[in-house]
Parts: sequence; structure tokens; C-alpha cells
Amino acid sequence: MHQLGELKELKHTKSYDLEKDLARALSAFEKAETSSEIQDNFQLYNEETFETIKLFDEILEVVDNFGKSNLDNDSDEEEEDKDVQEEDSNVPESIQNIRESDEFNQWWRDHVIKFYKVLQKQDKKPEKLYKTVCFNLGQSYLKEAEEPANIFTTLKYDDSFTDSEINGLDEATAQAIGIELFQTAINYLRQSWDDEDVSTWVNLSESLISLGNLHELESEDQTKCYAEAEKILVRANNVTNGKYKDILDNLLEE
Repeated sequence: MHQLGELKELKHTKSYDLEKDLARALSAFEKAETSSEIQDNFQLYNEETFETIKLFDEILEVVDNFGKSNLDNDSDEEEEDKDVQEEDSNVPESIQNIRESDEFNQWWRDHVIKFYKVLQKQDKKPEKLYKTVCFNLGQSYLKEAEEPANIFTTLKYDDSFTDSEINGLDEATAQAIGIELFQTAINYLRQSWDDEDVSTWVNLSESLISLGNLHELESEDQTKCYAEAEKILVRANNVTNGKYKDILDNLLEE
């Protein structure tokens, strides 16, 4: 995929149809998948292929952030809105179409899940690749969980907010969706655990904390999440000579 480099040069180019180019690339990838299934030959599912899938995810991230360079400026809210409008006017139509549709993000997840299932069926899994795939899936679900989690937190705890819904979600619905997404993420992150990589422990513990935050205060479910997260963080903190002390202290204050 050469699209990532080209995308970064699109600031003043509206004629380039990234959407069409990506669709062609993904169609070719799907044909390779189908061929491997027909031949019962799954050598396609290797580190090199997964790097290509990760590159596609990077392209989607660049698309999402394209034209937003001014959003980090120290300006007031009105000026930020103006910056967004001006930047959006320079965004090529194909990029706007990708942003407004969930099609490509869903394609990425569907095919990473397929990748995961193929690896899972192998008698001898390529351990490093398998953990990487699980980590990426976990991160994907964590990202999706952010919106319902934030909506729940606002509706539940922000007394200054008087509406009963945000983006069509009420408190109970946002809570249920967030819990389900965090649980799915945690399932994958457990499988990405690496005894030699402390960051995988911390990723799991932070996800458990986020899940606990969505449960009712001092409920059994919340207590279990926090207890497991604490156990992991204590171990991580000991191994790294206090690197995660702040996270652990914040959890103990919950």
C-alpha cells in the first residue's frame, strides 16, 4: 500500500480519490483471502500480511486527523470552531466520505478478527504474531468504548448536565454498551499478555479500571475489576521500580 505517503501530501489536492484507491486495495486483499481459503493454505496469515493490515489502520488514523493541525493551538472555543471549518473546506471529498462512513473501520476489524480466528485454529500458533493481533483488537474495542463510557459518566455524575440523552444514548444504554465493549477488549488483552512485556500487564489493568468505572459504585462487579487491576499494577510497579506508582495510587483512592 502506497496510499499512506500520498495521503500526507493531499493538503491542497482534491482530485485524488483515496476512497476508490483503498477500495481497490481491499478488494485485492479479499481475493487473496478467498484464494487461501479455497486452497486450504493459510500461509497468507503471517507477520508481513498483518503489517499491511496495520498500515491500513494507520491510513484511517491519518484520514481521521487530516486537516486538524490547528486544533492543538491555544485558542478559545469559537476560534477552534472557525479553524475546523476552514480546515474542512480544504479536505478532499474522498477523505470526507471515508470519515463519515464506518465501512473502512468495520472492514479493518472484521478482517483482523478473521486473522485472529485463523491463527487460533493453528496447532502451533506463532505466539508473537498472535499476541500482536490480540493487542490490536483489544485497542480497537477500547477506542470504541470511549464514547459510551464518556456519555455514561456525564449523565451519571455531571449534575450541571440536564439532558437525559447524548447522541441518542441514555445513561443505562451507554453503560451497557460501554461494559460490553470493555469486556470484549479485555478478553483480547488477556490473550496479548506477555510475561516479558510489562506494558501488556498495564494495558490490561487500565482496561479493568475503565470497566470498573462503568459498574455501580462499590458493587461486586466494580470491586472485582479494581481488585484484579490493583494486583496487576502492584506486580508491574514492583518489577519497574515504581514506574506505575501514580496509576496505582489513583486506583487505591477510588
